[in-house]
Amino acid sequence: SNTHVMAIVSRIRRHPAAAATLAWLLFLTLAAAFSDHAAQLPIDARTGIHAQGATLDFPAWGILVEPVAALGHILAGAPDMRVAIVSTLAWIALAALAAALIMRLPLRRGVHIVAGSILLYLLYMCFVLMVPLPDWHLKTDDPKLIVADLHSHSLNSHDGLITPAQSLHIHQDRGFNVVGFTEHGNPAGAAVAAGFGGHGLPDTIPGIEVQTPDGEFLLAIGLKPGKPIPTVLHDHADTLRFIRQTHDIHHGAVIALSWRLTPAKVRQLAADGVDGFEISNAGHPSMSPALRQALLAAQREQGLDLIASSDWHGWSGFFHTWTLIKPQASEIGASRADTVINVLRSHDYRHLIPVTADAMGTPSAARAILAPFAETLRYARELSPLRLASWWAWMIMLFLASRLLQQRRLDPGRFFISAAVATCATGLVVQGAAMLLNAIEMDPANRFAVRIALTGIGIGLVAGLAAFRLLQDVRERRQALTPSGVQPVPVSSRELT
Repeated sequence: SNTHVMAIVSRIRRHPAAAATLAWLLFLTLAAAFSDHAAQLPIDARTGIHAQGATLDFPAWGILVEPVAALGHILAGAPDMRVAIVSTLAWIALAALAAALIMRLPLRRGVHIVAGSILLYLLYMCFVLMVPLPDWHLKTDDPKLIVADLHSHSLNSHDGLITPAQSLHIHQDRGFNVVGFTEHGNPAGAAVAAGFGGHGLPDTIPGIEVQTPDGEFLLAIGLKPGKPIPTVLHDHADTLRFIRQTHDIHHGAVIALSWRLTPAKVRQLAADGVDGFEISNAGHPSMSPALRQALLAAQREQGLDLIASSDWHGWSGFFHTWTLIKPQASEIGASRADTVINVLRSHDYRHLIPVTADAMGTPSAARAILAPFAETLRYARELSPLRLASWWAWMIMLFLASRLLQQRRLDPGRFFISAAVATCATGLVVQGAAMLLNAIEMDPANRFAVRIALTGIGIGLVAGLAAFRLLQDVRERRQALTPSGVQPVPVSSRELT
């Protein structure tokens, strides 16, 4: 028995990368096999239970590239993606440092391992944030249900990164049939963005987002082009006028963002006449338990609407929020956009369901600290048989490619790293160039989009040079063969573990 154990340990030491890959696949397989797949069901953001009449579907092309987007899905499904990103970065640095210490590497090589691991992770995060990756598509059982995103932005906002047409195509891929463009203080830009809707794309609703003197943010949804609306609020009287004109002149609705709200402000804005609040915001998911209870109380006691919005500016392709609207006969308007406004103004929350793909909000201290492990387990439980099969297919292909590279006396570890870096670099350069051209064409004054585009292109070019240098290193190592034609085991294969 001891002999068999020692033989297994010896094989693991000789092939650490293969052993780690097999362990990963077994973990994913067991986690998916023992899951009831309840994690794939959309949840009502108010109750945390399955939202009836809706299911989540994953696109076919997303299944094909599952391992490429996996880390993005792991982090995007966290209660707060930003917290998970930082926690994962810390754990990657600690793991790389521990590996260097265990292998007793020289200081310089240990520093290279830690720095390289951090830089590779940050490069991937830049790729995820700039390149829209496949994500959940919400499907409804009832054709009368309207799937809406009432808070999104385009290049017509000072911090938008995407054209209205591109935004609508991605919204359509995520299952939406109504999209609200709430540009920052720019009703004219919102009207322009809304003009791209229809003709096979989701219907659109023009609106704006403004900030109150106390720091809260309000959405005016359903604006009529050319009619007056305050875009800068100096005092509480301006806030009241903003709400009143949205209702009386535009016949629209006012929604307050949950970001920066307090329970006292919820009660104040409810008294001021807002029609509802965001209980889930993919861009700003953090929310204290006290604030959540205040929002639920506003719905229960005053009938105010609670919605789930993307607050999408063009970063990544992860939404994870939808608002389901089932209008009554008296609320149906000339278009789906009009119907949505009628439902919001009726204050009948029973006909409106905020839906999320995963639980959102401020994570517990334990979940924040252990984010890479907790979110990886959640991700594994969400895997469908086809997504799991994609993992196995990719790993088998990489294993065969690794054997082929070894036969040609090439270092598989460095080759695969260079390929990963080159993939991220290509995505950043292509997406950055497209973003730059769109920004220049639509709004040359949008310096934010131009800066982000140039930054993406710059990072992509530097990463491309790094990938080229890694490939050169692979070739140099191949040429540095021993006279017998046998190449020593490359140190990089150990470093990868």
